[in-house]
Amino acid sequence: MATFYTFRKGTDMTEQDIFIDKVKDGAIAGWYAGKILPSVTIAQACLESGWGTSELATKANNLFGIKAKDDWKGESYVVKTAEYDKNNKKYYINAAFRKYRSWQDSIVDHARFFHTPAWREDNYKAVIGEVNYRKACKFLQSAGYATSQEYAGQLIGLIEMYKLYKYDDVIKESEVKKMKIFLSVGHSILKGGGCTSASGYTHEYRYNKELAPYVKKALESLGHSCDVIVCPEGRFTNWRQEASYKLPIANSGKYDLVCELHLNAFDGQKQGSEVLYYPGDRKGQEIATRGSSALSKLGFKNRGAKPRDDLYIIASTRPTAVLFESFFCDNKHDSDLAKRLGFKKIAEAIAYGLTGQVVGSDVEEVEQTTQRVVPKSGWTEENGRWYYYDNSKKRTGWLKSGSKWFYLKPDKDGEMATGWLKYNSHWFYFNSKGYMLTGKQVIDGKTYAFNKDGYWIK
Repeated sequence: MATFYTFRKGTDMTEQDIFIDKVKDGAIAGWYAGKILPSVTIAQACLESGWGTSELATKANNLFGIKAKDDWKGESYVVKTAEYDKNNKKYYINAAFRKYRSWQDSIVDHARFFHTPAWREDNYKAVIGEVNYRKACKFLQSAGYATSQEYAGQLIGLIEMYKLYKYDDVIKESEVKKMKIFLSVGHSILKGGGCTSASGYTHEYRYNKELAPYVKKALESLGHSCDVIVCPEGRFTNWRQEASYKLPIANSGKYDLVCELHLNAFDGQKQGSEVLYYPGDRKGQEIATRGSSALSKLGFKNRGAKPRDDLYIIASTRPTAVLFESFFCDNKHDSDLAKRLGFKKIAEAIAYGLTGQVVGSDVEEVEQTTQRVVPKSGWTEENGRWYYYDNSKKRTGWLKSGSKWFYLKPDKDGEMATGWLKYNSHWFYFNSKGYMLTGKQVIDGKTYAFNKDGYWIK
């Protein structure tokens, strides 16, 4: 399975550093997936993929040359590979190798590879969970991972030359203490259907209510326990009553850390992520700094860690408390980015901020344990489609919103129309925002004319 490459420290250092940076998070995630030391995994990836330049690495995201056998259920990539017969004569066959979505998936799968089937886990039992990189490398060689007698030495040389052992310190520190985390969804639905939260392109409360189970799943995959706290809907009339409900739970003595999920809003122009903490709380500041950085790596502007002493969930809780403002819900860029990323990626970034641990790529999609709150009125987006609610019911047919006309398809449960539509023998055109066009318009490079009622005339 192993292919060997020479390495040296010098002019190639920049490219090597780039490769290490790309795979380090996956290697840390691999520890939680299969207890293979990150430094060892990174060194193996460097050797066996030629620093990410091999055909398998570039075409199939396969860094370790793991073949796709009968137990593999994913995609495969076929390449011509050399084999040797009993007389040591070389011949070639077409072999199928595992194909991954990303290098990180390859690394996490590599960690699991040592555990299945049972005979393999028994064979590599000295490697699994070993926290001394020198011992792990020697055990790997003695277990027969590679035929080269220089394999362990090559791995150790890489680890020490590029100080890969520093990534082992990350997992050692994170293993010290598992936390009980109070995870609060900011705001609630008040009596009468009102809400204390912000809205815009995204509704703050509804978004975080859906996000919270994903954060919980990510935290639990790292060995922590987590309670999701949501205020009962329709019970309270203001934020003070929300506070009186949450604070006794947060201060019950059973939680090590308090985190509340929010979204920011201002003037539609501000954007980015920030995490708030109580002034002087070093642990809170550390979490806030790490959390805002993690979210920024997803594409949000990093607004940093900010001290606040005027927020009850931070100022009035005995455990360290942080408040995540993941993005600006009234900013189109931020809301569109959040939609593209999905809940899982944002949840994993928050989990990393809270713990310093990288979530593996195997966090399963979670079923919603909370009931979706249907908006009482106005526009809402559901699964990438827009609808208009009136008294909790979806409108259908023609709708005038502001000065614009829209058409909500009766045969599509009220889905907002876009593009060409034929209605009562007349053709209309609705742009990407859903409103009907009039006058002269250029559509797909051609000029069309529509009268004041939206009829296409020529």
